[in-house]
Amino acid sequence: MTYLPARIQGRWFHLHLILDLYSREIVGGEVHDCDHADRAAHLLRRTALDKGHCPH
Repeated sequence: MTYLPARIQGRWFHLHLILDLYSREIVGGEVHDCDHADRAAHLLRRTALDKGHCPH
């Protein structure tokens, strides 16, 4: 996760990216205005399903 500055001073967006370590390809990503573990977990599950992996 990384922080992206907003046009409003003091506001930040949260960028979650999932990278393929071998190819360095971005395989999943989302931007939100607040940080929640549930959103990160949902991104991980959705990306795994899109790529044909079944998360346990």
